Amino acid sequence: MAKITAAAKHIIRRRFPPQERRAQVLAAAKEMFAEQGVTNVTMRALGKRCGITQASIYQHFVDKDAILAAICDDYFSQMLEQFRIAAMAACDPLARLLAVMRVYMDFGLSHPQEYQLTFMNPARHIHPPTPDGAPPPAGTMTFNFLQGLVGELMASGQ
Repeated sequence: MAKITAAAKHIIRRRFPPQERRAQVLAAAKEMFAEQGVTNVTMRALGKRCGITQASIYQHFVDKDAILAAICDDYFSQMLEQFRIAAMAACDPLARLLAVMRVYMDFGLSHPQEYQLTFMNPARHIHPPTPDGAPPPAGTMTFNFLQGLVGELMASGQ
């Protein structure tokens, strides 16, 4: 049996299904963006962290902004789901808003990297206009949900 040299080990890369690779890139990007700042992370360095080439990342994401947008969209989607659960459990508009605001704080504290990237990042991705018929980005849906709760509270006169 042939002995594999250290140089050859470096070249051997594990193949992942596309969804698994995409998730790996997102996880590595979250860490690197939080550690170094989005603008300081290169696609080459991200590829190296994932054990793939820079070009391989482009099979999943157009650019670094698309990676950041995916991180933010995922964060907002998870947060919105938690908002909906909290709102359903409350009996009146004030209780609903208070419950959702508690979820907002708890969710941010339990997901500090994503919170930082989503809300405290000067390079935060701005979504382009949504094509006709496409659902709005998760951040827009989350904001609209909160806006609806405030509108409901105002309409109740509380």
